[in-house]
Amino acid sequence: MFFPFWLATLLFFLVSRVYGCVVESGFFNLTTARTFYSLSPDNESGKKIVLIHGLGGDYSAFDTWVCLFSLQQYQVLTYDLLGHGLTEWRLSGLYTQERYVTQLNELLRVLGWLRPNNEPVYKLVLLGTSMGGMIASKYAMTYPDHLSALIMISPCLLYTSPSPRDRQKS
Repeated sequence: MFFPFWLATLLFFLVSRVYGCVVESGFFNLTTARTFYSLSPDNESGKKIVLIHGLGGDYSAFDTWVCLFSLQQYQVLTYDLLGHGLTEWRLSGLYTQERYVTQLNELLRVLGWLRPNNEPVYKLVLLGTSMGGMIASKYAMTYPDHLSALIMISPCLLYTSPSPRDRQKS
């Protein structure tokens, strides 16, 4: 059965308005950058999902998705990538995949989803769209033990040489 995109969008919009999703938002001063985040309440199910936006987007790209995942008992984290939205823009150096992965890893540690030794408290679901899919895949390759699932929607996948950490494992 064909399900038109406009109908899905309308459904997402109506669900978010009817159920009224509550989130907290703010900033964390990470070593990578001052990062803006949005987090739905913890429902104590232990189910955690991180939504990573694409190039030129921001955390609000997932407003209706936050509501839908919350209804499925997930605690939902969205955040602005380096150089996007309300996260710090003027950073020196290149915006590499590793730098985005470090930003996410630091954010998860500050939220208590990772222990100080970088071991996961919770197995996460990572969902990324476009460039967010690329970052999610790089995170999954770097920290596979942190994830229960990886979802990539229209990812832009770029081949990069293995990181020094990956080369040491070989």
